[in-house]
Amino acid sequence: MTDSASFRLLSLSGIVLVWLIGAALALASEAPPDALKKTKSHSDRFHSFEILSKMHTVDRVYPSMKGPSDTQFFKLEDVTKPELLWLKSVKVDILDKQGESQSSEYLCHSNLYFSDYQRHHKIFGRSITPNQRFIDINQGLLTVLLPDGFGIPIMSGEQLKFHSMVMNLQEKPEPFDLQLKTTFEYVRNSERVGPMKALAQRAIPMWIPVAAVDAHAHHHASPEESSEGSMDEGMTNEKYQADGEDGLSAPANPTPRGYRTRPDGVSETTHWMVPPGRHSFSYQPDKGLKMPFPKARIHVLTGHMHAYGESIELRDLTTGESLFVIRAKGFDDAIGIEFMTHYSSQDGFLVHRDHKYEILATYNNTSSRDIDAMAVIYLYYLDERFDEQAIGSLKIGQATN
Repeated sequence: MTDSASFRLLSLSGIVLVWLIGAALALASEAPPDALKKTKSHSDRFHSFEILSKMHTVDRVYPSMKGPSDTQFFKLEDVTKPELLWLKSVKVDILDKQGESQSSEYLCHSNLYFSDYQRHHKIFGRSITPNQRFIDINQGLLTVLLPDGFGIPIMSGEQLKFHSMVMNLQEKPEPFDLQLKTTFEYVRNSERVGPMKALAQRAIPMWIPVAAVDAHAHHHASPEESSEGSMDEGMTNEKYQADGEDGLSAPANPTPRGYRTRPDGVSETTHWMVPPGRHSFSYQPDKGLKMPFPKARIHVLTGHMHAYGESIELRDLTTGESLFVIRAKGFDDAIGIEFMTHYSSQDGFLVHRDHKYEILATYNNTSSRDIDAMAVIYLYYLDERFDEQAIGSLKIGQATN
């Protein structure tokens, strides 16, 4: 393990740059007052862990979810005496065969999972199991950096799973090789300087009625086109289930990913096709935003869109407020999303279990053909269930082996 103060400084600089660009794109009224606040520096000692994917040969066009992928299993620290760690950041770099940085247009997604989230649940004594997948890095946002004083609690002996995929949306003259380097930064609980608050994540995908998609666009994505392998099990439902406590309930007998049928017979999809032009789509999640508490405080909000995506807005229909608008900008010389703005704040903002919410996604398809689309928001909220003292009463060595 190596210290990585230089990486931390680079990450903070990158976040500032993203926010400066985001401020130029969005009006201040579109976000809570501190939405564009710079993340503070801190004096906690950071440690880092790196993994490299296998080398991928890109020799053709690979649409979203069709590119070469890799899955790796690892532990941040494999020590005799387990210790509580606080995950602070995850950063993905796209490299060529010589180790030189390449365009982020080739990143489809990278997702971090608890390899055994039921065991994670047991270790931390939580009454409600969090999502198995808890960090998402997608095209347009290659670093997730949590605010100062916040982290995702993990035991040093817990096995994690990291799934990544590359894509290529344009023909290239010659085949080329790509590799993903992922850097995880964390703080040991024994070395932390100040208090640390636990964050957990909820993923909220947009479900669009197939009939509405057909009326709005030429057709919806087929089961083959919509095989979103990176999404959790709940992206696929044989019979409709209201989105569960984790936001993505898993059915007993799944159908192709990204499809479900509501009790009224309406089929819904998380993947759809958008014809040329600008089009907006709306979705009202079941059970509000599926938070485990009557009031939950959001400290980080990120999103995921496909090429030609322009924005994702989260609205509170009960109060009439626009809580945050994620703005996306495409590449000037390639197909894909160059960057997306996101929300990160120590103060956060509240969402309420008894409120109704709406997610609005806008695509501007400037091509001459139909394009595939989806929209997901990721909410990193304060986990009020976390009890550091309770961890000590468990047989952690047994739970992490």
